[in-house]
Amino acid sequence: MTKKTAARPKKKTTGGNNVGSNNSDNSSGFFYRHKRCVSAKNSEDSTNNTTPSVEVCEEDNRLFQGLVEECCAKDAETAWTNGRGVPNVKRISNTRLFKLLRSMPKGALLHAHFPAMVDWTLLLTRVLESPELQGKIYYLRNPQLLREFISNEPWLKRNSDAHVWNAPSGFTKNTLTVFPDAQAPPGWELLNHGTAAFIARQMSTSHSWEALRKNNSLPWSLIKNDSVFRLYFRLLLEEAIADGVQHVELKTNLGNLHTKYRYRRGNNAGTSNSNSAPVYDGRWMTEQDEINAMLEVYEDPRFDFKRRITFRLILGAHRSSPPLVLDRRFDTFLGLYRGNKHVIGGVDIFGYEDGNKKNKEFMGTLRKLASAVKDDGTDFVFSVHSGETANVEYPVDSNLVSLLKLEARVRVGHGLSLWKYPRLEKMFADSGKHIEVSPLSNVILGYVDRVSNHPGLRYHDGGIPISISSDDPSYFGYNYVSYDWFMAVVAWKLQLQDVVCICLNSIAASALLPGDKAKLRNAYTRRLKVFVNALRENTDI
Repeated sequence: MTKKTAARPKKKTTGGNNVGSNNSDNSSGFFYRHKRCVSAKNSEDSTNNTTPSVEVCEEDNRLFQGLVEECCAKDAETAWTNGRGVPNVKRISNTRLFKLLRSMPKGALLHAHFPAMVDWTLLLTRVLESPELQGKIYYLRNPQLLREFISNEPWLKRNSDAHVWNAPSGFTKNTLTVFPDAQAPPGWELLNHGTAAFIARQMSTSHSWEALRKNNSLPWSLIKNDSVFRLYFRLLLEEAIADGVQHVELKTNLGNLHTKYRYRRGNNAGTSNSNSAPVYDGRWMTEQDEINAMLEVYEDPRFDFKRRITFRLILGAHRSSPPLVLDRRFDTFLGLYRGNKHVIGGVDIFGYEDGNKKNKEFMGTLRKLASAVKDDGTDFVFSVHSGETANVEYPVDSNLVSLLKLEARVRVGHGLSLWKYPRLEKMFADSGKHIEVSPLSNVILGYVDRVSNHPGLRYHDGGIPISISSDDPSYFGYNYVSYDWFMAVVAWKLQLQDVVCICLNSIAASALLPGDKAKLRNAYTRRLKVFVNALRENTDI
């Protein structure tokens, strides 16, 4: 557990100081700590569209704060969680405040890990109901029986060129998988709704780094099937839209999520007496294959995603990688970015920070990449996990220092330890670098003891632009980011103008091109106006 954060500093409210970043691109300067009604200034983008004016006044704050206090009056902050910070989904979702926040436009969701964004129960239910997948999803019920079968059938073992029985990671590593047309080997059972519900419960009941690593294999083994992959991405976008998100940036590894398979009949398949048993040759889908699959879903006119939401991929590599390996990986990313600038928005280094490699070991690679993309536009971001630790590093957190020295568009993933180093904290405030705050994830994993002690509020009050993100919600048994917003609003006693400022900060920090950011701000402001009017009239949105 971390120490409690320092007392919340007072806002600088005199004159017309904004509460967000000092960055001129940050629209949060439109909104002020005030005692009178003020309006968003009109701003014009390159398309000559004018941002509609939206008023956020004392009365709006009072109405919004009344809903917050209504929740707080019923129970203490801890009553809204089921231990270790996990949100009490059933209870929270029935509150008037949550229903309001669920419908609230949220701008950009900047810190979302691709394989942990869709609720497992929803995913498994939709997979079971999908006509092309019915009767093809299997659950590994008896690993020992499978191991005995494999040991007696050497031809089953995976090699570099072929994947049989549709088990690309090796039988014993997959808990869920797809067998297109063949009979499953011993140890596997056909997945049903009861088993699916049990798996979903298991995945969201134990929250630690070890549990995350174990649970991670469940969705990934299933998503490796091309049909499931496309369904998953569609559900991901649909849930984001339903949650009020207008732009989502997905942190992901490309090239290892799923495979393509080719049916054939071959010699020595099945038993020694059969030369015609089914065999499935497979290959890993390339990074470009995966991007193309996402675009096919995104551009499908049946779903109308292009009108309702935008997305970018933040390509990541694990910080346990040797620097040379990560350097080669980022060279690959650069090539992908050059061919897919409308999809790829930046890079990330992720993974457990304590006891692992530091950012400084990868600075050569980061600087090389920053130099390579500096003339390609201003959308490319370095959204690096840093400061996600409960420890104090003396004399200062070197991961955060390294990011401050990187001359590029930098966003900090989590940044929890920054408050422990006041001089460094001030330097971040002066630099305008953005912090992706994930309140519930940080509490669930034990970095902070409760949301009210989370330093995100301190950063916001101190002039560091922040956004609210969900990190890995499906691992923790909830969906998307409205629950994080609920806990932050209740625990931090946020006013409506704070909420608007944070949402606009997220748009400013996104990996969109300037013209696309302007369009997103326009759309956000129009939706915000509808939201504020509904708040004033006490009506549903």
